[in-house]
Amino acid sequence: MIEGFINLSTPLKRLGFVKVILWLTHPSSFMYSSQLVLKYKEVVKENRKRFEWNIDPDTNQVIPGSGIGDETLPATEDSIAMDHVLLAQSLGFLRKEVNIWWRFGWHLASQYAGDKGKPVFMDSEKREELMMRKGLIAKLPRSEQFIFCNALLSSDVDGSIPLIECLEEDSIAELRKKYFDSVSNWYARKAEFETNPTRRYFYLKEKSNFAKSETEGGYSKIHRESQILPRLNFLLDVGFVIKNKSRYSLSDPAREFKKRVLSLSDNDLFALLQEKESNLGILLSEYYNDRLDKVTSEQFEEIFYKLSAFYKYIGLIMIPYEDLYFSMTAYALAKSKNLDFSTYRLELEHLAKRRSFYLSTTVPGRKYIKP
Repeated sequence: MIEGFINLSTPLKRLGFVKVILWLTHPSSFMYSSQLVLKYKEVVKENRKRFEWNIDPDTNQVIPGSGIGDETLPATEDSIAMDHVLLAQSLGFLRKEVNIWWRFGWHLASQYAGDKGKPVFMDSEKREELMMRKGLIAKLPRSEQFIFCNALLSSDVDGSIPLIECLEEDSIAELRKKYFDSVSNWYARKAEFETNPTRRYFYLKEKSNFAKSETEGGYSKIHRESQILPRLNFLLDVGFVIKNKSRYSLSDPAREFKKRVLSLSDNDLFALLQEKESNLGILLSEYYNDRLDKVTSEQFEEIFYKLSAFYKYIGLIMIPYEDLYFSMTAYALAKSKNLDFSTYRLELEHLAKRRSFYLSTTVPGRKYIKP
């Protein structure tokens, strides 16, 4: 299967609602999507307005995004609520259909781990306390911005990176004119270095589809706008986009990320996308870690043992190497500390020599830690 451009339809989705969805699930307990939508809608109806989820606690600005459809609409007919569950799945927070935690769900859940590694929202009382937080949806802390941005770019690289590449200081109307051309150019570039003939054919076909104007049988004005708005809102959530009245621009970290991606050679870009779930996250960590003091060896060890306990708690015997890095990096960011990948690699090697856990780094894509 070839991953491509994710088709989005709900303009005011907010990534923060994925947190609520995750808190209603478990690391390994199966739940049908219909059951999850029902639970999710009930919780949002009860708590969203009551605890001011959509109000930024720093500015008191009200952020759009309902998370559900009409409150009187049955959950079985609520396409907006279902779309948010599907979003959590498509971004890799939950496994599709069974709704148990998956990669980015691990990373997010690990930020809410108690001293012994147990996620605090597995306790119903503590989960209720989390639900009472003002700004729960409106403002993501830097640690969660990193997790969500990693999930977004990994899952929607063909839709999100072209938006970052073409965005300067634009209105929706201006972006509507140039965004699909940017997507078309992105696919054209991917086709140039793709060696697999099936993928190359797909990329060239998508290049042609996105290059067509509405009058040439291409996508309509409404469809174009519906693809731009959700991504802009997502990038606002993760701190990559700034909105000033009706105009959008890139933040400083996003501008630096854009420069880096645009400067990559075809070979380097190909290598980046080959293992994008890991490589993009490692690249992103550089920008979220920027200007923060590095963790000390003592701090690294403390974070490592807490989060490795979390991964054991959720049932992983062999902890994926990069996933532990992303969880630890987010945890360090929450403490305003920098944990870059080179430091992680070296500290982990030193710790493995001194402590009783097994570190395997010999097989690419299958590196793991076994406590």
